[in-house]
Amino acid sequence: MATRDMDENQCRQSGLTTKYTFNENRKRPLRVLLAEDSAFNHEIMQNILTKLGCIMDIAVDGEEAVSAVRKARYDLILMDLRMPRMDGLAAVAAIRRLPDNQGQIPIIALTADLSEHDKQRFHAHGVHDIMIKPIDIVKLKETMTRLTKFQTSSLFGNANALEAAQQLQAAQAIPPEADAEVVHLFLYEAAQRLDALREGLRQGDSERVVHEAHTLKSTSAYLHDDSMQELAAKLERIASSGNLEGARPVFNLLEQAYAALQTEQKKSCK
Repeated sequence: MATRDMDENQCRQSGLTTKYTFNENRKRPLRVLLAEDSAFNHEIMQNILTKLGCIMDIAVDGEEAVSAVRKARYDLILMDLRMPRMDGLAAVAAIRRLPDNQGQIPIIALTADLSEHDKQRFHAHGVHDIMIKPIDIVKLKETMTRLTKFQTSSLFGNANALEAAQQLQAAQAIPPEADAEVVHLFLYEAAQRLDALREGLRQGDSERVVHEAHTLKSTSAYLHDDSMQELAAKLERIASSGNLEGARPVFNLLEQAYAALQTEQKKSCK
C-alpha cells in the first residue's frame, strides 16, 4: 500500500507505521505489565521501572495477566513464573495464542532460580528473556531496550548515571529512597507467608509450602537477608521432595530468622 501521498495522521488512522510514528513511539513512556503476586515485589519493581521512565500495570496472577493483555496495549511483560491460579508459563502460552500483535508482546520471565532445563523450557513457551531475582537494574534496562527498541530514560540517561546505578546495584538491592516503609511492607508480607507456610505444613500441602517458600526466598533477596533467603530456599527444596516432616525444623529456623530481622528493624527505628 503506497504511503507517499498520505500524511502522518492518515497513516496513523490506517494503522501503518512510518519513521515518524516509530520515532514518536520511542519518545513515549514504555508501558509495562508486571505479573507478580507479591506486594513487596510490586513496590520494588515500581521503584525500578519509575527510574527507567516506564508506566507499570500490575496483574497478581496469570489469569489477570492474560485478561490485561486482551484489554490494553503493552510494550513489554515482566512475568513471574510462580503465581496462584495460573502460573507464569501457562499465562505465556495463553498470551502467545492471542491474535495479531497481542500475542507477540516481548516477555521477560522473572524467577528466583534457574536451571539449564528451565531455561530451555521457558524459551520453548515463548519467553524472550529470563531474569533472576533480585533484579539487576542495569541488566533490566539493557534487556528492555534490546527487546522493545525503546530508549528508557530518567536515572540511566548518561554514562555517569549508569556507573552510579551499577554501584548502587552492587551496594544494595533496595535503593536509598526505599525507606523503613518498604522494609515494613516486607515484614508484613513475610508474616503472612509464614502463616501460610505453617498452615500448609499442618495440612500436608506440599505445593502450598513450595510456593510460599519460593516467594519468601525471592523477596528476602532484595533485603540481602542471607539467613531468611537460605532457609526459605532449603525449605522449598525439602518440600519439593515431599518430605514435609523434614521441612518442619527448617520452618522453625525460618521463624527465628524472621523474629531476629523484626527485632533489628525495631531497633533501627528508635
